[in-house]
This record gives sequence, C-alpha cells and structure tokens, in this order.
Amino acid sequence: MPLKAKKPEETTKRLKLFLFGAASTGKTRCALQFPKTYFFDCEKGTDNYNDLFEESGSVRMQTTDVNEIVDELRQLATTKHDYKTVCIDPMTILESDLVLKAEDQGLDSFAVWRMRDRVMKRVENLLYKLDMNVIVICHGKIDYGDNMKKLGTTYDGWKRWIFVFDLAIELYRAGSKTHGLVRKTRLKQFPEGEDFLFSYTAIADRFGKEIVEKPSQPIELANADDVTKLTRLLGAIVIPKGTVERWKTKAGVEDFAEMTTVQIGACIEYLEKKGRGEK
Repeated sequence: MPLKAKKPEETTKRLKLFLFGAASTGKTRCALQFPKTYFFDCEKGTDNYNDLFEESGSVRMQTTDVNEIVDELRQLATTKHDYKTVCIDPMTILESDLVLKAEDQGLDSFAVWRMRDRVMKRVENLLYKLDMNVIVICHGKIDYGDNMKKLGTTYDGWKRWIFVFDLAIELYRAGSKTHGLVRKTRLKQFPEGEDFLFSYTAIADRFGKEIVEKPSQPIELANADDVTKLTRLLGAIVIPKGTVERWKTKAGVEDFAEMTTVQIGACIEYLEKKGRGEK
C-alpha cells in the first residue's frame, strides 16, 4: 500500500486571534478597530461604543445564548455578506451561562462539563470554517499553583482555547497605552514573548492587510437531505468500527450537519460504493 503523506502546500489562512486580559485593558475597544466586524457582545460591554461601530462599519448582537450564536455563525459561514471579522466578547460569560443552564437541568458536575466541552467544540469548528478573521476574547485571571502560589496570569475559560488559535495575546495597560504580550503563537510574524503596542494596524501590517481585509466567501454546508441520506445509509450498511468517528475528526465536526457538502458527499459516496460491493 502506498504511503499517504504529502509535501505541505502554501495556503492563505484567515487571522484566528485569541485575546485575554484584566478588566479595563482595552480588549473590546481593540477588537472594534477591525473593519466590518460582526460583534457578539455577551456582557453589554459595547453600549458606549457606538462611535467605534460607526467608524469601523461594524454591527452588534447582544446575547449570552450560545445556540443563538451558533445559528448566526452558520449564517455567516453560508451566506454572502460584507463582514470580514467575527468577534465573541467575552467567551467567559457565554461559557458561564451555558454551565448555569446545565446545572439548572439537574445535571451532575461531570455531565455539565462534558456538555460544555461538546458545545465549545461545536463553536470552535464553526469559527474555523468561517472565511473570516476570528477574535475570541476572554476575561483574564490570576493563575495559581499548589498552596495558592501565584504563578502569573491566564484566562478564564475553556482550557482548549489557547491550543485552538494560531495566535494568543494577553493585553495589559501601561499608562494610557494598550500593550499586547504574545503568549502563544504559530505565526512567525509574532514571536512568542514579544511585547508590542497593540492596535489593528500593528496586527494587519504584520499578518497582511490584504488578507485581513479581503471579502469573505460563503461555504456550502450539508443540507437536511444529505444528513438524512447519510443517516439512512449508515443504518443499512455495515462499515468498520470507528469509521464515523474518523470522518468527524477529519472534518473537524461533532455533527453531520456541520460538514460541508463536499465532506458529507464523500461519506455518502463511500457508503453507496460499499453497498454496491465496490472497493
């Protein structure tokens, strides 16, 4: 059997940015510098920033309901629009609301955190499917070790976020200026540990303004008929154990409905060939 590994090809990726920091470090204002942002305000922190929305051509949706945000992300991914960046501010509040609602349903602690992880994974998958820049903001907090020893600062949120994003920056204030400290990076333009004056211009100039400001293109997600067809075929055709899990992992989804038409089409084609006895 031939080896499957291939030489990687150059690809142009959108900016996927994770921001965190203490209160009043300028997280929201910094995010609103990005032009044409679709801004999810989860703690009504933008009520006094109408001028920034006007200047950047951005719009706002105020909600703490993760299901509403998931629905909007699907629309942003699949319809033509003028927005170039999506921001969730802060994810900390969104996660807290999700956990409280789960606890109100009487779920035990383990079930609550499993549910939280599943929903956050769904949000992550949708954010990465978007042909848009993504900014997720979390509150900052003190990082404590054994015996409550202060180790430094971190963010208040799902532990996977720091691994999900190509770039994680902690914001802090020095006088009247907002600084960014690169806490995690996969981008050579932003060396780990670098401290710089944070602004949209500083980010765009390094990452590539032509990439950050290019129009978004819609993708085509699986429709209800495709999902129904795939489910029916899975019930009728025997496949090797673990196949479905491998499909979902490769597609970066938790649910068939989050696959693109190309991804779900490949799964359907595989099952149809298997049903005909083809290899």
